[in-house]
This record gives sequence, structure tokens and C-alpha cells, in this order.
Amino acid sequence: MADREYERIVLTGVVQGVGFRPYVCRVARQMEIEGYVLNAGGVVHVFAKASSAMLDAFVATITNPVLPGAIVVHVTREHVEAFQTQGFTIAESEAAAAASMILTVDLPLCESCASELLTETNRRYHHPLISCASCGPRFTILTDMPYDRHHTAMLDFPMCASCRLEYTAVENHRFHAQTISCYECGPQLTFVTHTKVYDGDTAIEEAAHQLQTGGLVAMKGIGGYHIACSPFDSEAVNRLRTLKGRDAKPFAVLFPSVESIKALCAVTPHEIALLTSEARPIVLLDTECPAFVPQVCNGSLQTGCLLAYTPLQLLLLSQTGPLILTSLNVAESPIITSDADALAFKGLDGVLTHPRQIVTPLDDSVVQVFEQDTSVVRRSRGYVPKAIAMRTPETLLAMGGDLKAAFCVVTGGQACLSAPFGDLAHTSVQDIFEAELARFSALIGCYPTVIACDTHPRYHSAKMARKLGKRIIEVQHHHAHIGAVMAEHTLVSPLIGVAFDGTGYGTDGTIWGGEIFIVEQSTFTRFAHLPKVKLQGGDLSAKDARKTLDCYLHGAGLSAYTTQGDLLHKALLHDIHTAVSTSAGRMFDAVASLLDICHVNQYEGQCAIALQNVATIAYRNGITSPLLHIETLWSELVEIQQQDTASVALAFHHALARWILESCLGARQQYGITDVALGGGVFQNTLLLRLTIDALRANGFQVYYNKQFSSGDGSLALGQAYLVSAMLERDR
Repeated sequence: MADREYERIVLTGVVQGVGFRPYVCRVARQMEIEGYVLNAGGVVHVFAKASSAMLDAFVATITNPVLPGAIVVHVTREHVEAFQTQGFTIAESEAAAAASMILTVDLPLCESCASELLTETNRRYHHPLISCASCGPRFTILTDMPYDRHHTAMLDFPMCASCRLEYTAVENHRFHAQTISCYECGPQLTFVTHTKVYDGDTAIEEAAHQLQTGGLVAMKGIGGYHIACSPFDSEAVNRLRTLKGRDAKPFAVLFPSVESIKALCAVTPHEIALLTSEARPIVLLDTECPAFVPQVCNGSLQTGCLLAYTPLQLLLLSQTGPLILTSLNVAESPIITSDADALAFKGLDGVLTHPRQIVTPLDDSVVQVFEQDTSVVRRSRGYVPKAIAMRTPETLLAMGGDLKAAFCVVTGGQACLSAPFGDLAHTSVQDIFEAELARFSALIGCYPTVIACDTHPRYHSAKMARKLGKRIIEVQHHHAHIGAVMAEHTLVSPLIGVAFDGTGYGTDGTIWGGEIFIVEQSTFTRFAHLPKVKLQGGDLSAKDARKTLDCYLHGAGLSAYTTQGDLLHKALLHDIHTAVSTSAGRMFDAVASLLDICHVNQYEGQCAIALQNVATIAYRNGITSPLLHIETLWSELVEIQQQDTASVALAFHHALARWILESCLGARQQYGITDVALGGGVFQNTLLLRLTIDALRANGFQVYYNKQFSSGDGSLALGQAYLVSAMLERDR
């Protein structure tokens, strides 16, 4: 027809792995538009012929998809030469010179598949790997772009005739679903014990029996293996702690439904929204009197709760009820992803496994609700590899820090932050960090010429950066923490940065961690800091809160109150293995020890969390707290340490918030700045964050803090990337 026009429409965003091509095909057929759609690199190309008005309507529809997980961020249209086609089809994918930075996250089991899973007459009844175009693993099984079956771990499982029929049926919800499988053609589940191998429903039944009788069972997840056990069995939980070398840190609990969570925990509508969100994270819920055995939460006021997000989990929980779910690893080691390593793990009563490969390791994400919004504690499965916009034409790599090591790649105006891999002091973490960096760079076709890293001369991440042989730009640790807040909120104007954490290498060679900066995008001035103290013992001081306390008391001229004896005092006097510190994290440790709340950090932040828990109870109960001052804190504390512990713990939080306010007031008076960014892991303490924000807002400040990204070291690379991007842009 004469009024027909021919166009190529290119769509960028989350448009692969979410059933976008089938969606476009259905819309086109409904609108009687002819042409075809295909994947190319990490984007989608649509070739369409129709009238000008119909093409406009078509583009308006597909750029605002009614499709879970799909997001179109950019669209281009161009006229093309006439092409021959009949109807509208999905064409074979094409390679592209560069893939998109916007990749698809792993998706939880959808309602349609969950219904099929539990319907006896359905051919996929109890199929533990059921999925469709709207759910199932994506990033963790992706080997190359574009997203097609032969570029995933499903390559090893050719479709049977029945699945092929569904795959090619336009109206079927498995139309072009790359993870499609069934009992006949898909990976098969087995439960392996010391004496026998079970399969099918028997595998689930036997695993459930082991769990109901006190057993520890490993199960293959989307991003790695987990260990499960009953949260109502104290002996099983104790066994689990021994097996993992995890003596104190609370465990998360997996639930089959929101109703089962409500039966055991307090939960708000915002928390329900997070629990049921696409990411299916672990959500920290208030549970002052948990129904589980005490060893699950170990005194924490919160329980990490998550909903079953895989068919295997749902099938298992239908027989067992809630289960502890934690990564299969020994403390400080990466999550296990290989079948061989899982089967060789000592101390288990069985392993639920299948032969579909896990390509990318991802732990479960951890979040909490703060100010009726998401506050990410650990950003991993369900959030990674979502990218954010970063206004720069540069292609660069940021290496982050050593704890909670994560990298950030920037290309095409998008920044993608990896999940945290662990502590780079461990060679196993270094190996997986380097392997995932190489794999991700190849996946998106990104090879940067500029690399950002921390200024610490002994950081493994900095050493790894230098080995890459590119231009290196160093970013101070706490500046990067503020940069992460700036990146999330796209802040560009001068602002006041408050960086509170445990440790970071300062520009003067001392250890910082309680800093007030004046930040002007790519540069900063240190305006104020917490009082200096000489700490002894290097990294070990971060574990021994008693020693940290004695260092503070010694520095305040209060040696009479110390407990460590002459050896520590002599080491401090003669500067034997000492370092000057302004760390807020170490101050929390020392106060927790002084108040006899916690004396050892068996996991990162344990003393600080215990102190926060005690103070939070006082805050919620409206207990009046004494007035403390940071400059004279220790002399005041030793005078009142015998008073009500909770009120004194709360008083310390108030003192820190007041010190931050007074410092920011001084900075505003001198510089005229009213924007404040709060960064660093200490601000995962929601009580301190609440008190600080309230004080600043009451005095006319605009406050920013991390929400979608962790405030801790897992986001350092994002901050480095943002600041270096600004630096390069400034120098252009």
C-alpha cells in the first residue's frame, strides 16, 4: 500500500531476558503490523512496516511495556529501505560490536509457573526448574550476548518436541522463553546422601525428611549453593554454626509465603512490598521476641526474612515450613557454585543438586526499610547487574576496596556495580574477583583505558589495578564513600560529606573513619574529624574491642580504668605497631566494651550492632539519656558507666549525631553549603542515621544518603567511578 512506511526501531534498556521480543511480536500482530524483531548485542531491533500513524501508536506501546522486569530507557527510529516479510516474526539474533550495559537480573518464580508447579494435571507438576519468559535465572546463567538459549547454561539441554511447540506458540507464556524445560528435556533434580541417590519427588521428600529430623541439607540455588536447616531445632542450628565457622552472626530464614512471615514476625506494608518485589531480597524485620530458637538471631532485634523465589525452594518448604537459608561456604570464603565442591563439603546430610551450571556467583541481597523506602545493606541477586546512568563519555573501571570487594564498570553513559565478593585478603576471593571482572568485561565488550582504585598502598585491589597496565587514578577511601552517595543522587554541586566507617587510609598516612569533608565533585577538603586516638595491633584491633577501649582510655589519660596491663601501655608509649585513627567504627567498639555489651567482633560490626540494639530499645521506650560530648567522651563515660546501660548507649548515639550537626553548622557558616551527604558503613546503623537526619533537617540542611546502594565498602567502586568520571570531564 502507498501509505506504508518502513522503519527500524532500536530499543535499549532491560529488553533481553524478560520476554520482550515475544511481547513486541504479540503487540505487532494485534495491531496488524508486519515485520520482525531480533536481539542484537544487548539491545532489541524492530523492523516494522505500517502507516505512519500506526507506527507511532506501535512505538508508544512497546516503549511503555506492560511486562514485569522490562524497562525501555532509549529508543531510536529511522526510515529504511523496503523489506519483504509476511506477518510479524521473531528473527534470529545478530552479534553486535558492543553489548548493552543494561543486563537482566535473575527473576523470581512467577505466579503462573507457581500455579503450574502445584497443579497435578499440569505436565510440569513439581518440576523443580520450571520457568517461563517472565521468570527464572538470567544473569547467573548468561555466558554471552545477546540473550539466547545457546548463550546460557541451558545450551546443554536441547528442547523436547513439547517444549519446542510451546516455544514457538505466540500466545504461550513460554513463547521464546530461553530457559524453557520440562521433565523430559530439562536438568533433573537429585538428592545425594552418604549412602544413596534419590531423584524426582523422592529427592524432595527425602531432603525434607532430613531437615525435619535435624539434618543439614545443601541445595543448589540461582547464584550458588545454600545450606538449610530448621530454625526450630537448636542442635541443628549449632551444627550449622560449627560447620560454617560462624559463631555469632544471625541467620536469615526462608518462608513459603507472606502469611507464614506474618505468623512469626512483625511486618509493615513497605516491608511486604520489598519481600514480594522482583529482587526477592532478605529483608531485615523487627522481631524482638522471635519464635525461633535463640541461636538463629543471637540476640539481634531483627530477623533476616526472605520469600521462596525458586520452584525448588517452594516445593521443599511446602513440606518443611520455614528454613534457615545461608550460603554454602566457610566464613570469609566465596559462595560455592560447583557441584563437585558442594558434594565434597564435609558435615552435610545431603545435597539437592541438578546439572544446570551456575555461571556467575551471587549471594542473596539484604535490605531494610528506612523512611518508608528501600535501604540496601548488601546489593547482589535481584539488583546486580542493574546499571545506573553516569553522565560521562568515558569508559573506565573502578576497583573498589579490599573488604566487600566489588568492581564498577562505566561505558556508554552507564555504570554497573558488581556484587561484593568478600575480603581480598583471601586468595580465593582474589581469584573469583579477577575471573568475574574478566568475564563481565568480555560480556559487555568493555575494555577501559582508565582505572580507579583506593589510595591505600597495601590494598590488594590497588595492586591488582596496577597489574592491568592502564592509567591509574587513586581516590581517597572516604571521598569514595561520599562519591557513592553523589552517584546515586547525581549530585554535582559543592556539598558537605560526612564519612563514618571502620577504617580507611587518609591522605596524611593515618587511619580515617570519622570525617567531615567539603566536597566539590572531584576534590575535597577535610573540614573536621573525630578526635584522634593511637590504636595498637593493626587489623587485629578491629576484632578486640577491649584493646580498642584501653587505647581510647590511655589516650584520654584514664589509664587507671584500663584492663590490658603494662604491655599495651608500653607499646602505645613506644609506638610499637600503632596507628593514629579517627575511626567512628572503632569508637563504637570501645563504647560497647566499656558498657559491657560486647567485647569481640566475631563478624564485622558485631560490637556496633550490639550497642545499637541496646540503644534502640531505649529510644523506642522513650528513655531519657544523659548528655555526652564527643570531645570529653571518655571522662564522661567512666563517670556514668554504672548508670542504666541502655540510656548511656543511646546517649552516645545522640552525642555523635550532635557532633555531626555542629560540624555541619560550622561548615555552612564558612562555605554557605546546605547539602549534606552521609556515607560509610556506620550509617547502616539506622538509629544513628535517624538521629543525624532529624538533627540536620531541623536546622535547614538537605540530607542525602545511600538507598539503592550499600553505604558500606561494597559501593566504594561506584563512588570511585563517579568521582573519576567528574575528574576526567573537568580535564577534557
